[in-house]
Amino acid sequence: MTPTKLSFAALLAATTALPAIAQEITPLTDYDATQIEGAWSADNMREADVYGEDGDMVGYVQNLVMTPDGNVSHVVIETDNWFDLADRAIAVPWDNVDLTPEEEGIMVPMDEDEMNDFSLFADDMTMATEGENYRASDVLDDYVTLDNGTGYGYVTDLIFDQTGALQSVVVSPDVAYGGTDGLYAYPYYGTDYGYDPYGYDYNLRYDEDAVTDYEPFDYDSVVGDSL
Repeated sequence: MTPTKLSFAALLAATTALPAIAQEITPLTDYDATQIEGAWSADNMREADVYGEDGDMVGYVQNLVMTPDGNVSHVVIETDNWFDLADRAIAVPWDNVDLTPEEEGIMVPMDEDEMNDFSLFADDMTMATEGENYRASDVLDDYVTLDNGTGYGYVTDLIFDQTGALQSVVVSPDVAYGGTDGLYAYPYYGTDYGYDPYGYDYNLRYDEDAVTDYEPFDYDSVVGDSL
């Protein structure tokens, strides 16, 4: 028997069957991503400069590790001659990170004696494992689907609030969708809503009518060159 070839849309829909999860979905008419307090971008955070307490640059951000509910757990940093350690990876707990909103980059107040405590493998929660913690890079660049599994676009960025909670997924719609040009910011629905960071796509949980009437996100005014 000759195997049946599936179209891209059919294949995408086949891999996006949503479990029956009774969770409240915010109507897009009630959602305004421009109101996220202290908004900052995962895309800008990655490769952001990292400074020590003395103001010297000590490395740069490689990635973010998040808990299942979308809160930043650790910031993965590559050192640059920090306490004579160059090109080493460490995972700094979010509580130790200062966003320094008035300056570029972030600050990490720590001393040499603490370096080994920030190993990537210090404990199970530091590692991004399926069903537990995951990385921002596991969500960025995902395909985006609508609630019925139809292909819609691409994850361009993630918007966090000042506390490090993931609030919004920024989407670049596929060329097949008309309407107003620009990026679109949708509420983040995480693993409690059936999202699998290691899966094929990110599902918006909205239908085509909802996204068609939705206004684009003023990305530059909210995020700009933060960090």
